Amino acid sequence: MPKQESHVPEKKREFSGEKDAEALISFLNHRPENVAQARVLEIGYLVSEVLKWAWKITDAEVKTPEAWAGSRIVKEMEKAQRKLNKRLSRYAAVQMVSAGRGGFFRVDLWPVEKKPIAKHKGDVTLGEFGAVNTILRLANTKAFWRVSQCSVCGTYYFRRFSHQRFCGEVCRLKAFRSSEEWKEYRRNKAREYYWLHKNTNVK
Repeated sequence: MPKQESHVPEKKREFSGEKDAEALISFLNHRPENVAQARVLEIGYLVSEVLKWAWKITDAEVKTPEAWAGSRIVKEMEKAQRKLNKRLSRYAAVQMVSAGRGGFFRVDLWPVEKKPIAKHKGDVTLGEFGAVNTILRLANTKAFWRVSQCSVCGTYYFRRFSHQRFCGEVCRLKAFRSSEEWKEYRRNKAREYYWLHKNTNVK
């Protein structure tokens, strides 16, 4: 009998933006309560604030210059934008070229004042400048909102699904077992076992 072909892919499924976010997540997880980490997290928060207000802008706000200038939503967005740009001004950068065989040509941003790049698990390297640059690159994609912090252990992870709240199975089970639903289930089971032993001959 011929062996049935497996439809399960051998390669781990990769989600859009996951690869780009990998180094940023590594940076955040390997700098607990670090000053650089705090600055990067603040920039991430300010980017989210700018985007949230920007998405609230309606056709009424863009109809005329007067409507734009008088809009509370626009004022809040510009306030968050000014704060974000002030924080970003500390990261001076210059464009650097990388060229190679076959007409390969790439332009990257490099910090003017180069600081030591920290080495992370999995040979991932990213400094503070790179972490900020990654956040700004992800801001135009859905991947920006997928970088999350586990509510149980505090680890940063890439949220593959909208309902995902934990970094992995261990934390998911830990959260469930500390919930009232699980405690009630255990109490009910304990009562069931008690009456089972009391009323029947269980060896």
